[in-house]
Parts: sequence; structure tokens; C-alpha cells
Amino acid sequence: MAVMRAHRFKLGQTVGIGLLGRAGPAMSGRYVVVRLMPSADGEPHYRVKSATDGREWALAEGQMRPVAVDSVSQATVRRDGNQG
Repeated sequence: MAVMRAHRFKLGQTVGIGLLGRAGPAMSGRYVVVRLMPSADGEPHYRVKSATDGREWALAEGQMRPVAVDSVSQATVRRDGNQG
């Protein structure tokens, strides 16, 4: 029986994907985790949504990598409306 691992990525987390197809990159870029799915063969699976075109994919954890989020998108907005 395979050992079940905990999910490494969280809902709402931005991840990177770079999968190769026969003719080159099949899908790449930034995706947002929208659902934690059950593990298969001991590897957690996820439903992710493209940050650019909105398409969704089901992927194994090994097909994903963490990415740093832009500092601008993580900046807090002060009461005067400016980022700080």
C-alpha cells in the first residue's frame, strides 16, 4: 500500500508549470491552485487554473513548482490608496 503524503501546495497558491509535449512546451506559466484532489499512487493531485487564459488542468504534485509572487501584488494598500 502506498504512503499518502500531505498536499504541499495550498488553495489559492500560485504555482509554476512547465510541461513538455511532443512539439515543445504544452503548457507553461503561472497557475492558481483551485482544488486539492485525492492522492493517486501516493502523490497528491490538484486542480489548477491558468492566471492568463482561465483554463483548468488536473495535475500531480510532481508536475508543479512553487513560484515567488510579485512584490507589487503582495503589497498592502494604505488607507490613502497608495501601496506601501
